[in-house]
Amino acid sequence: MRGKVILVGFGNVGYHLSLALKELGLQVTVMVRPQAFDSLAEQSRNHSPNIKLVCDPSNLPEDAEFVFLTVKDDQIQTAASRLSTEIKNNACFLHSSGIKPWNQLEGICQNYGIFYPLNSFSKELAFNWEGVPVFIKTSNNESESKLFEIAGKLESRAVADDPKIREYLHLAAVFLNNFTNHMLVKADEILTEENIPFDFLHPLLKTTVEKALESAPRNVQTGPAIRGDFQTIARHLKMLSEFSDRKLYQLISESINPQLKSKL
Repeated sequence: MRGKVILVGFGNVGYHLSLALKELGLQVTVMVRPQAFDSLAEQSRNHSPNIKLVCDPSNLPEDAEFVFLTVKDDQIQTAASRLSTEIKNNACFLHSSGIKPWNQLEGICQNYGIFYPLNSFSKELAFNWEGVPVFIKTSNNESESKLFEIAGKLESRAVADDPKIREYLHLAAVFLNNFTNHMLVKADEILTEENIPFDFLHPLLKTTVEKALESAPRNVQTGPAIRGDFQTIARHLKMLSEFSDRKLYQLISESINPQLKSKL
């Protein structure tokens, strides 16, 4: 593909999206905050040397076709307002929020929309776009068609945006990904405190994910809470007496089995 695109922000999403768009043959320029420029520029030189980083809006290409706003949700409108006066060729401004309306930038930009990939991104790890749902909708049919083409070339699952579906998927994803990973952090902390390697749990972690993919998660729930194994739960709570996670263990156990509420 040919053309110029701008990304605003070089966090986890911006980093991987910039690499992917560059791989497709697009000319990518990334706008970052001046105070973060030096550290991010060094990071870019080490890991993505073909990505151009700038901190001055006057250095952005005026003929860019798309502006991807990969910033925090509460910064989307501010970033769009600031750059819409710099880029005057009717570029399509796109946010990547799972919770904001697709037309969040209406009244700020002439051409606007959403390009939201539903997944978890970390700079430290390579990212595979294949099969990743990407929710797309714009105020301009031509821009929308090109975004579907981009998603297709990434081998992603391009989806015409439905706000209700996207918002509930985003909510569910917080439970599935963010909260689940937090539980892994807690498990790691408990083992680290006792100098026990976390890799003992790697096979269990793989099994947990595989079972949830092969069957409905509710059908493969195991453990002392679902069994109503009060003695084991009591022992665990005693072991956690010196940890701040005791209440968390109890709340999740009661969520798994509401009958435990009056007994723990």
